[in-house]
Amino acid sequence: MVMNMLFYSEYVLLMSIIWWNMNQKIENLLNVSLDATREELESSESLSTGFNWRDNTWEIIVRYTGNLENIKANYNVYVRELLFNYAIIVTDKATIELISQEPQIVYVEKPKSLYFQLERAKSAACASNVRVGQPGAYGYKNISRNINESISENTSGNIGSGQTGHGIGGIADNGIQYLSGKGVITAIIDTGIDIYSSEFRNADGSTRILDIYDQTLQREYSAADIDAFIGKDRNVYTGRDISQEENEEIPAFDNIQHGTNVAVIACGKSGVAYESDIIVVKMGYSYNNQFPRTTSLMDAIDYIIRKAMEYNRPVAINISYGMNYGDHNGNTLLESYINAAASGYKCSICIGSGNEADKAVHYGGTIKNAQTDTVEIAVGEYQSSIDIQIWKYYWDDIRVTLISPDGTERVIVTHGKISRYTLGGTNVISMSGEPSPYNLYQEIYINLQLQGSYITSGIWKIQLYGENVRQGTYNIWLPASVSLNRATGVIRPVAYDTITIPATAGGCISVGAYNSYTGAYAAFSGRGSALTDVLTAGIKPDILAPGVDISIRRDTRQGVVYTSVTGTSYATPFVTGAAALLMQWGIVMGNDRFMYGEKLKAYLRSGARQLDGVTQTPNPVTGYGALCVEDSIK
Repeated sequence: MVMNMLFYSEYVLLMSIIWWNMNQKIENLLNVSLDATREELESSESLSTGFNWRDNTWEIIVRYTGNLENIKANYNVYVRELLFNYAIIVTDKATIELISQEPQIVYVEKPKSLYFQLERAKSAACASNVRVGQPGAYGYKNISRNINESISENTSGNIGSGQTGHGIGGIADNGIQYLSGKGVITAIIDTGIDIYSSEFRNADGSTRILDIYDQTLQREYSAADIDAFIGKDRNVYTGRDISQEENEEIPAFDNIQHGTNVAVIACGKSGVAYESDIIVVKMGYSYNNQFPRTTSLMDAIDYIIRKAMEYNRPVAINISYGMNYGDHNGNTLLESYINAAASGYKCSICIGSGNEADKAVHYGGTIKNAQTDTVEIAVGEYQSSIDIQIWKYYWDDIRVTLISPDGTERVIVTHGKISRYTLGGTNVISMSGEPSPYNLYQEIYINLQLQGSYITSGIWKIQLYGENVRQGTYNIWLPASVSLNRATGVIRPVAYDTITIPATAGGCISVGAYNSYTGAYAAFSGRGSALTDVLTAGIKPDILAPGVDISIRRDTRQGVVYTSVTGTSYATPFVTGAAALLMQWGIVMGNDRFMYGEKLKAYLRSGARQLDGVTQTPNPVTGYGALCVEDSIK
C-alpha cells in the first residue's frame, strides 16, 4: 500500500511536470514562468512580469469565444473583459491550468514589460518665447496646418511656439481651408499629461481633454473634474512647489513629461491636430518593476475605443511603447487584439517602430544543411539575468548548442519540455517549444540566471547546426536594449527585424523616424524584415516622420524651457495627428465616410515621399516613405 501511494505521488508529480511543459493552450514563456520557483522568478524580470508577490496571483491575457460567465461563476478569478473577445484575468497558478482547459478559452499568454521608444532627450532654457525656425533640407521648424502643404516638410524643429491655427471652418486670406482635427478624438497612451498646459486648453481656459484614465490610481476623470483641478490655486508648471501628495492628486500627473511632449506634437494647440478633442490614458506599472505591461496597454486601448463609441467620433490612438518578446510576425495576443481593434471601429492606431536598429539586440540569418553558424553574445558585468529567444520554422531541424564563456556547452534537444542545468557558473532554464495552433514558428527559449550575485560575464555563444533544413531562416532576439547593461549585446548584430512589438501588428500604422534637417533615415529607427518581398502589403514600417532633435517648448515659472527629444516616440505623434486630420477631412467633413483603418493607412502610404537617395519603396528601412498629408488627400 505504501509503495502504491509512493508510486501514485510520483505519478502525480510527473504528470504535473508534463502539463507545465506540454499545455499548448498556454504560450511557452507562461509555461516556463508557471513552472519556475519563487527564487527563479525573483531572479528574472521577464519571468516574473504579471506575478503579484503579495498574494501569489498571476495576471494573464486570454482570447475566448462565446462568454466567460461560467469561469466567473466557477473559479476564484478577477475578470476584466475587453472588446473583441479578449480578457485580462487575475488568478492563482493552479486555476490557470483549469481555466485553460475550458472549451471557450482559445489561448493564454502572460503580460510582458513595455519600454519607451525614446532615444535621448535634453533640456535648455531659452530667453525668448519663440525660437526662429532655421531652414533645412526638409523645410522650416513650424507645423503647417495648411492641408495643401506637407506636414513632413514643416516639422523639422520647434513644436509649441505658442501660435494657434485656423479651425475647421477657418478660411485663410488665400482662400484655403485648414484642417485642425476638429470633430475627431486624439488619444494618447503614455506617462500622463500636464493638464495645466495651455497646449490642451480652450480659449476660455477650460480643458480640451474629454477624459483621463489614470491606471496608476485606477481612477477616471471627466472634463469637469479636470477643470476643477485647473481652477485650483497652485504651481501649475513644474511641481517643484507642490508636495508629493498633491502631485499624486493631479489627474494623470506626468512627472517625466514624456506623455505631455508626445501630446503637444499630436494634438497640442501648436501641434498637428490642434483642435481635436483629447483622451489620455496614463499607463500603470508592473507589480515588480517600473515598466508598464502589455495588459495595461490592452486595457488602455479598450477604454479609448469604448469612449470613442460613446461619443460616436473617430479616434486616432498614439502608442510609444514596444518590446522584443515574440516572433515579430504578428502572432502575440497583443498584436491580434490591436488588429481586431483597428478593424472593429472608426480608428487609426499609430505605433512607433522602436529604436533598436542600431542596438545589439538581434541577429538573423539563413542556415543550410551541414552548415554551422555561431552567434556570439557579450554579457557585461553585473547582469542579473538575460533572456535569449531563437525563432525558426518548425520543419527545419537545427541543433542548438549553448556555450558558456569557459567553453562548457549544452545541446538543447527536448521539444516541449523545460530543462534546468548549470553552465559555466550560471543557472540556465531552457525550453525547445512546439508550434501552437496559432503560430507555425518554433521558439527555443533560454534564460540565464544568476548563481550567486550575477550571471557569468564574458562571451556566450549560440551554435546552430543545420541537420535537416528546408528553409533555414532563423532570428535571435535579446530583450529591449534599455533593460540590458551597456556591455551586454550581440557581438555582430543585424539591424533588420528590429521593429518592436506591437508595431509589427498588421492592422496598426507602424512609424519610423528620419532626420528632417538632413532628410536622412534615422539609424536607430526599427527596421522590418530583409526577407519580405517588397511587393507585398506586409512591409513594415509603414511610414516615416521627423524623429531627430525635435524641440518642444514649455512654459514654467522660471521661464521658457525647450526640450530637444529624439526617438520614434516623437515621430509617432506626427502621424497620429495626421491621421486625425485625414479622419476630419474624410468622416467629419463628409469627403469619405470610410477614412479609417486600412483605408487611412493606404492613403498615408500613397502620399508618402521618398527620402533622398532611396531608389525603391516600399522597403524595410524607410517603408513607403516620409509623411506627406498634402499628397495623401489629393
